[in-house]
Amino acid sequence: EDFNNVVCGYHLTHIKSQKTNGEYLFRCFQTKYINSYFKVSANGVTRYGLSVDKFKSVLILGPSKLEQSIIAKYLDRKTTQIDVLIAKKEKKIELLKEERMVVINQVVTKGLDPDVEMKDSGIEWLGDIPKHWGAKKAQYLGKFQNGISEGFEYFGSGYPFISYGDVYNSMVLPATVEGLARSSVEERERMSVEEGDVLFTRTSETIEEIGISSVCMQGVKDAIFSGFIIRFRPTTPLLTKDFSKYFFRSAVTRKFFIKEMNIVTRASLAQDLLKRLPVLLPPSNEQNEIADFLDHKTKQIDEQVGREQELIGLLKEYRIALISEVVTGKIDVRGNA
Repeated sequence: EDFNNVVCGYHLTHIKSQKTNGEYLFRCFQTKYINSYFKVSANGVTRYGLSVDKFKSVLILGPSKLEQSIIAKYLDRKTTQIDVLIAKKEKKIELLKEERMVVINQVVTKGLDPDVEMKDSGIEWLGDIPKHWGAKKAQYLGKFQNGISEGFEYFGSGYPFISYGDVYNSMVLPATVEGLARSSVEERERMSVEEGDVLFTRTSETIEEIGISSVCMQGVKDAIFSGFIIRFRPTTPLLTKDFSKYFFRSAVTRKFFIKEMNIVTRASLAQDLLKRLPVLLPPSNEQNEIADFLDHKTKQIDEQVGREQELIGLLKEYRIALISEVVTGKIDVRGNA
């Protein structure tokens, strides 16, 4: 399709050839050998780029115009088939992740016994909960602490430092972290990270990234944490760390934060809001049973997701390999016109 009166952006390279079929040329630039050449040819420090000369020096095989057209049409058909398979796999992964969230939310709010007697939780968006469960606001279950906010020079050496990403990326805090900060004795005492602590992401550009939790299953010695994080430290045995890792990452807590949070230009979770979060409290033995069930169930789902992701990776590798083999003539497709 022709685009009249359209210019090419500064960060793009426009290649126009009257001797080469455009669709064929497009496939050439998807081959392994050209991509490998670009990777070793790119230059830069924080941002990489390719000069026009690098594009000019790329070797393009030149079959006849007819054969170029045959190759392009063949690869369009085959890559479309592969892309459809990849899309189906990605959809399956999406459904598995939704199932994972639904299972967690169901179990941490309703328990494992489908016949248990229920009661009104008194919270409209939460609905009924098992009659023998308790519920308290977080402020009655523990203490809260914001993290450290310092300049760039404070970080990079010293003692362990727990970052926003350490919390956001996993419901269980890593036992060892890569970040370092030159913290004082007083800071390491005030912002320590102990077994059972729950860390919440405090601020972000979007509400979807606020209030994401990670539970410390094993204390991180001499660690402090980022100013973009709030630490909740339970001070009662009513709440177990194993139940916490699922409850605080469930859809029910997300619903509370989204409902209550006010956003102007940047989303932020204040201690006062976190203190008002309703926390469900099954008996301790039931919390452990719920955690054991969810450990097993989520592991099964995660393994399914992993298998699908592996298949997607193989399909993408096959796609690149097929393009490379056809464009270089190793697979003859002239009989597929």
